Amino acid sequence: MFKPFSPQDLKKVQGDSVSVDTSESTQPAQTEILTGENWQRWSLDSLRSKLAQVQQGTEPKPAAQGRFVRDAELAALKEQARQEAWEQGHAEGYKAGHEAGYSDGAREANAAILAEKEQKIATVVTPLQQLATNFSAALDLADTQVADEIVALAVSIGTELARQQLDAKPEQIADLVRQLLHDESPFNEKAVLIVHPDDVQFIEQHLSDELTQHGWKISSDDRITRGGCKVSSKLGERDATWESRVRVILEQLRHRQESPSS
Repeated sequence: MFKPFSPQDLKKVQGDSVSVDTSESTQPAQTEILTGENWQRWSLDSLRSKLAQVQQGTEPKPAAQGRFVRDAELAALKEQARQEAWEQGHAEGYKAGHEAGYSDGAREANAAILAEKEQKIATVVTPLQQLATNFSAALDLADTQVADEIVALAVSIGTELARQQLDAKPEQIADLVRQLLHDESPFNEKAVLIVHPDDVQFIEQHLSDELTQHGWKISSDDRITRGGCKVSSKLGERDATWESRVRVILEQLRHRQESPSS
């Protein structure tokens, strides 16, 4: 039967020469206070779980815990390396794809710009080329027309000067008639010399014998310009009027313009 401990029992123990150090017992106990993450609520279930692990020998041992930590660290390192490799490959693939796409896009853009420029050039230059061709042709035509007009003007001036000279020297008609008389022509003895009425008297005075010798007769026609004449027969006609001679001169000049090398 339990008996409470009394002061007499203490004295009895002391009398048996058993020394008891009561210095510590007289001091209040020091209690360690756990705070923060080191503190957790105590429960009966946790104590039972701990006891069961000790009895069954399943409580993690320090060595096993170390291997577990190392395995976890290795797994973490492997995962990190895999993630870094994937990110690097993704970045390189993206960069390569971006550069390839940029290069292809640049080529397509340059080709499109070049095609657009060529189309604009064709749109602008083709009409200009046609205009230049037409302008050149117009210049050639203008040169020809201007040249013809200049020639015609020169011939007209020359004709007028010749007429004025003929008025001053009417004997020039005699030279023309003599040339026709001695020219090898198909005219026969019944040819008729047609002149302006103002030239009839001068020809009869200076060429009467020659006309009679060739069997030619004189006739007048006021439609013939003075200084010119015509010879007519059954075998043909010879036009030696001023107008006819001017046309011949113009044709010769045009022919020279068309063939400058000759």
